[in-house]
Amino acid sequence: QFIWIVFWYTMEALIRRTNADIVQGAVQLMNLGRTWQEWYKVHNVEEYRAWYSSRMAFQVSAGFVPLGGNTVYTRASLLRAAGGWPDSPTEDCAAGVLMCTRYGAKVVAAHSPELATREEVPGAVFNKKVGSLFWQRVRWLQGIFQELVQGNWLDMPTTRQRLLAGYILATPILQAASCSLIPVAIATGIILKMPIGLTMFMFAPLIPMALTIVSMLAGIRKFGRDYGQKVRLRHYASILFLTPVYQVILAMAAV
Repeated sequence: QFIWIVFWYTMEALIRRTNADIVQGAVQLMNLGRTWQEWYKVHNVEEYRAWYSSRMAFQVSAGFVPLGGNTVYTRASLLRAAGGWPDSPTEDCAAGVLMCTRYGAKVVAAHSPELATREEVPGAVFNKKVGSLFWQRVRWLQGIFQELVQGNWLDMPTTRQRLLAGYILATPILQAASCSLIPVAIATGIILKMPIGLTMFMFAPLIPMALTIVSMLAGIRKFGRDYGQKVRLRHYASILFLTPVYQVILAMAAV
């Protein structure tokens, strides 16, 4: 109870100091997985850590913030003007898009491990009965795609903001396209004969992929330090070797 009182006063002070219309607090998944069968959990944990500690701040600086989950503090007058929370599979994302575009809301991101809302990774990859990462992601991407089609993001004042907003909301299309290209890539690798130079150039995407995995390894180490969690060797190994599998699952959800 004491923590919540401190949190409430922190948000109040932040709103007054920044004159923000919305404050997006941090949400963090906590369970890294206790066995190899739960290999995917460390990926979901790192995904949340990176989103709320880094990407959310970038979106705030760009002025376009699809709000994330809970720990969202909104001025009551703004919420009333917007007609309350939108009816959407992802009402948080829809509310953020609406308030940033139509009402020009000022959003501030607040990230603190001590005050982050702590949640759990779904219990399985595909099993709906125990909570499914796959079907949760399907719902999220449906909501994001709905916002892309509605086109409110086109009301952003600058071209840069519209491009960023379009890129963020086009995530389902980009992920679905990447999934559909996997069998094409395998087939061309087996069937086609190409010059050695061009073949070597095709490995260029491995460079940013490798850098992404290195940053994830550093990120999960930071998570363990910030949240007092024991990051084991199998967690690092999962990120190092199974990141492509995790990304394929997300791409399948997009399809």
